[in-house]
Amino acid sequence: MKRLLMTTAALALLATAAHAKPAQLPAEMLGAWCPDPEAAQSEKVAWYTRATAEQAADSPDCITVSQTEYHGIEDQCEFRSIKVQKLNPWTLYIVRARCVSAGSKPAMSVFNLMMLGSDLVLRVGGEDAGWPKQSQHNGDVY
Repeated sequence: MKRLLMTTAALALLATAAHAKPAQLPAEMLGAWCPDPEAAQSEKVAWYTRATAEQAADSPDCITVSQTEYHGIEDQCEFRSIKVQKLNPWTLYIVRARCVSAGSKPAMSVFNLMMLGSDLVLRVGGEDAGWPKQSQHNGDVY
């Protein structure tokens, strides 16, 4: 009887995990973003500050983020999966996406999204994308 109860409990846990809601980006990440002029940008890391939809539509460097994709004027990435990783006190969102840039073929990409202060940070790279233990921006250490 004890074995039957344990087996039933294990199956119930597996069934719950199999039907768990997929990870989603938090509401604070959604919407229009333009490059932060005060942040150091690189090929791998981009800092974005909140923008209006009109600003994002007019600038090739701005992006709009939704639960299913992010897009700019010249590129678009459709999210295939989102994995959440806690980096106390922050949360890292590891996104696998199918991306297309103007004039290129679609390709799978992995990038990370994180909120640091009021900025959205996008880093292209692997699973943890080499996030440093601390990051400095505008004199603040995160």
